Amino acid sequence: YIQGVGMGSITDCLSAIKYHVFDEKKTSMDELLVALSDNFKNQGNLHFNLQNNTPKYGNDDDFADSILRDVFELYFEAVDGRPNTRGGQYRVNLLPTTSHVYFGSVTGATPDGRKAFVPLSEGISPFQGSDKHGPTAVIKSAAKIDHLRTGGTLLNQKFTPQIMNSEEGRTKVLQLIRSYFRMDGHHIQFNV
Repeated sequence: YIQGVGMGSITDCLSAIKYHVFDEKKTSMDELLVALSDNFKNQGNLHFNLQNNTPKYGNDDDFADSILRDVFELYFEAVDGRPNTRGGQYRVNLLPTTSHVYFGSVTGATPDGRKAFVPLSEGISPFQGSDKHGPTAVIKSAAKIDHLRTGGTLLNQKFTPQIMNSEEGRTKVLQLIRSYFRMDGHHIQFNV
């Protein structure tokens, strides 16, 4: 298996370029490249817009989620079924556990507003803090790729402890898990 890392990050980067440079023409590619090379130094407005006014993956937003599907399909087509050195075939998975931390530590600033050398997104999770419409929107976005064609995917969700303090809260988490699996999601884990 070839590990995919940072699906949320790459999706948000491409979404930011498409939205701000090509569709809305709020910035030029040259301005964006300067901001990235300077790690957004003296680029407060652009940095803010990239972080806060861009359609982001994890919010059940078809603008961003269609880019996620395109990235997944390109990745799948580039890897799946290619011969490996042992006479087998490569397959894809999106279960990178902690490698998003290392890869982020060697990656410069990105068009989604991520500053240089901070972690990329985890597995198929949205970039940290970019999901603004709750866990149901996250699983709806994540379910838009075909998990069944992978060797696995990793979706992390972070909840405050209060959600687990009542039967109602625990039931909602249970229903969220069941819903995700009904949409052919592969793996979801929680940090509380």
